[in-house]
Amino acid sequence: MSLKFALIYVPPQAEMPSVQLQTRINIEIHPVYLAICEARPAKPSGRAKTRSQRAEGAKFQMTKVKICGIKNLSDARFAVDYGADAIGFVFADSIRNISKEKARAIVQKLPPFVTTVGLFVNDTAETIEAICRFCGLDAIQLHGNERPSLLNKLKDFKTIKAFRIRNEEDILPIKKYKPDAILLDGYSENKMGGTGTSFDWKIAKKIKTLVPIILAGGLTHLNVSQAIKIVNPYAVDVSSGVESKPGKKDRKLIKRFIDAVKG
Repeated sequence: MSLKFALIYVPPQAEMPSVQLQTRINIEIHPVYLAICEARPAKPSGRAKTRSQRAEGAKFQMTKVKICGIKNLSDARFAVDYGADAIGFVFADSIRNISKEKARAIVQKLPPFVTTVGLFVNDTAETIEAICRFCGLDAIQLHGNERPSLLNKLKDFKTIKAFRIRNEEDILPIKKYKPDAILLDGYSENKMGGTGTSFDWKIAKKIKTLVPIILAGGLTHLNVSQAIKIVNPYAVDVSSGVESKPGKKDRKLIKRFIDAVKG
């Protein structure tokens, strides 16, 4: 059974010199066509956007969290279970130093989708690569005075180059490097990192780079939210800020830090 509609066309006054005319048009709509029209989704209005369009225009990103200086499986599992995205192992001279054997044992028992990072200071490419392969690490963090050419020898791994920041002049060497990410840390004359020293986060806003920025240096659960608002980093890296004493991770502080980042 078809549906019938009547449309009445009334010409404008300019087209009617003397007599008003009406034209009646009968239109039949077949039921199959009617059903197709009803099933067809309505087009979004001019202001509405599809999910993909909203995603393309969104600037929001969830800041990732790396807990560095892990020395035992218990702390590693706790951090991961509570929401840490990455775990860092220090293979440099530090109170947080870990042997490659212990690091390997921890890595083997971590769940999938957790990034494992090895921190090195002024080691050779051969040493770095050997340890990373032995432990099964995903990424390398260079935290010393490594030359840009070293990164070219470590192409089998994701690389993170750390820069210690005192002032705007310290960001100038960044353009010489081509890592997968850069890490900004506070400056200390005595140690390469892990000192809890912060820097002026506004300096980070002046860095022109296409690679992700990882923010570190003096971060705690009390200031990390503000740091993220200023810098909008890809990730934050914390070590001393989640410790009850140097080298001793505090689970309450880990929870508070991750809550402050991810809400």
